[in-house]
Amino acid sequence: MMIRKNTYQKKSIFIAFFLFCIQLQLYAQPSLFNEEELSYLAKKKYLTICIDPNWMPYDALIENKHTGINSAFLKITSDKLGIPIHVVPTSSWEMSQNFAKKRRCDLLSLAGITEERKSYLKFTDPYFDVMIILATIGDESTTIDIEAIEDEAIGIVENHTYLDTIETNYPSINLVKFSTLKQAQVALKQKKIYALIENLPTIGYEIQKGEYDDLRVSGTLKEKLRLGFGVRNDQAILFNIMQKISQSFDLHQKQEIQNRWFAVRYQKQINKKLLYKVIIAFTFVLLLFLLRYIIIHKTNKNLSKRVQEEVQKSQEKDRILFEQNKLAVMGEMLDNISHQWRQPLAEINASVMMIDHRLHQTDMIDKAIEKELLSIEQVTQYMSNTIDDFRNFYGKDQEELSCNIQECLRRASSILSASLQCHNIDLVFHHQKPIYVKASSMKLQQIIIIILSNAKDILVERHIENPKINIDLVLTQTHCTLNICDNGGGIEIENLEKVFEPYFTTNKKSQGRGLGLYIAKTLSKDIQGTLQTHNKFKGACFALTLKRTY
Repeated sequence: MMIRKNTYQKKSIFIAFFLFCIQLQLYAQPSLFNEEELSYLAKKKYLTICIDPNWMPYDALIENKHTGINSAFLKITSDKLGIPIHVVPTSSWEMSQNFAKKRRCDLLSLAGITEERKSYLKFTDPYFDVMIILATIGDESTTIDIEAIEDEAIGIVENHTYLDTIETNYPSINLVKFSTLKQAQVALKQKKIYALIENLPTIGYEIQKGEYDDLRVSGTLKEKLRLGFGVRNDQAILFNIMQKISQSFDLHQKQEIQNRWFAVRYQKQINKKLLYKVIIAFTFVLLLFLLRYIIIHKTNKNLSKRVQEEVQKSQEKDRILFEQNKLAVMGEMLDNISHQWRQPLAEINASVMMIDHRLHQTDMIDKAIEKELLSIEQVTQYMSNTIDDFRNFYGKDQEELSCNIQECLRRASSILSASLQCHNIDLVFHHQKPIYVKASSMKLQQIIIIILSNAKDILVERHIENPKINIDLVLTQTHCTLNICDNGGGIEIENLEKVFEPYFTTNKKSQGRGLGLYIAKTLSKDIQGTLQTHNKFKGACFALTLKRTY
């Protein structure tokens, strides 16, 4: 009896020590998670995930080992969680979905949203945002607009999650469905179909394998393939954890991981004549893109001028209403602009991919060329994400219970980055840990942009040496205060109470309308926050206080 008791005590001590070690590992570094979530992970010990075992370059099981782009994301996810993630072996995507339905895995990898999957999964924000393209066969580059295709057959793999969206958005096209990508590629090669709808990384992977050297990217679709974690819908805490993980991946991480799969290194002698031809061709494409950008920028500038003239003719209520309606107009315009931009961006990416492939075929690539090609890919990816930031800012506002204040700051600063850099204004942000507040992300971004724009105008008007804008967060248990301060000399004491009044402005040189800070104050009330201003050291500070949700 004594022996059994001692054995039981030893087991209890061992289990307690094991849980303590997990907790210690989770708390040893700054965490994304609250106490309830950390406790859940400590008890869970590990997570299971089902993947598509035959979907390169994203996911695959080769000799029972997980490989593909997503394997690197899962490694980072496991490190952030502090517990391992075990891949459940399956032989097909259909089997993986069936396992997820039966709760044999906690997560479903890179799951697109469908009505059927909503019955057993809850979907995080996507961390893969992939361009959908039209691929053709041929030696010459062609440009195709899917909406202009009438009688030609267009191929698509039938298990793609975006199939329903394509059928809904383009009801007039002749869509031919294939069971596998291989079948679709053979049909394209034999000219049984005119073009193939597929995502860009998959086509790039097929080109790099060398089986379809004459594949070409000939067009882009406005739709995108958005993929994140599918989380079993009976585990609310697990969904909150994976949602935070999905939102924590930054652009640098995504680009670095994807580059590993599309950068094959060779160290052979370079054919300089061929390289010069490639550089000339790329320069020509870049000049065409620059010309298109100048035309679009000029059109945008003229439109903005006409909008300002109309605003000056209205009364206070009509002016504010017009400012709000302008967002919708700009959203539609930017949607068209983004569609025009994505075409040359896709062509540049495709050209870089072909250049890389051709140079590899002739053994004429070295580290310097590869570094430049990767740099081009990073620049185009940055431009594509900037397009999304503008579209999101001018899109329709949605009611939200919570938003990440750091993400709102990133999007707002991205929109103003060119203007700030033009005037050599240093933007400093002192707080990087994700903080969630009770607010609509769209309205919060508008407030931030108004305050940053106001600070920029003051710094430029007063010709401040070493102009700087500091952004900091002050946290309490229930609230978060966003402080945006400049070194522009501050606001005169008699004007401190007037800056939020409509039509009040001290910005005479730029002939400001005096509505910006008034709108910011109104929006802060809409999201149940308070916006105040005061002078501090060498400039003005605007303090926006909001309720915390995490």
